[in-house]
Amino acid sequence: MRADQFIENVQIFNSYFKRFENGNAAVLDGKFIYIGKLGAESFEAAEIVDGQGRYMIPGLIDIHLHIESSMITPKAFSHALIQNGVTTIVPEPHEMANVFGLDGVKEMIKASQDCVADMFYAIPSSVPATSMETTGGSIEIEDIDELLRTERIICLGGDHELCGCDHRPGLQDESDSEAYHGQLSASDY
Repeated sequence: MRADQFIENVQIFNSYFKRFENGNAAVLDGKFIYIGKLGAESFEAAEIVDGQGRYMIPGLIDIHLHIESSMITPKAFSHALIQNGVTTIVPEPHEMANVFGLDGVKEMIKASQDCVADMFYAIPSSVPATSMETTGGSIEIEDIDELLRTERIICLGGDHELCGCDHRPGLQDESDSEAYHGQLSASDY
């Protein structure tokens, strides 16, 4: 089996059994393709690294956060994440959508394209959250459709409309709710 890197003699964290196990790992194109007891002779590795018994743990994933609340750019945010073991996030740019609508969400996604951490986005699904908000931005059904055609979108964001407070025309139509039935949703609740 071809690998870019074979790492031998490491204590690998097994998240299922919640313990470290001595083993080896093979990496191809930046992804682990093997973790176990097989030795370097089982792989065609471009590089072999002796882990010297050090610990190897998987990167952490944060499935719901708001980068813009940190008041820093996605790039700066990404560096802080990596330093703390978080390798992947699913940000929901709700505040950007509140002010700038669809354009704000697209710009946020664009600003995160070259970040060190992997970022896959949630669509802010209830902007504005109530009819009393006056920040100017909105995300409509057509905007959700457009964003879903983007590969960096993986789910609908938190549903802030659980109380039935928003009575904008068309939001409660059965056709709208059925269109997204079964979509994965990341929520603030």
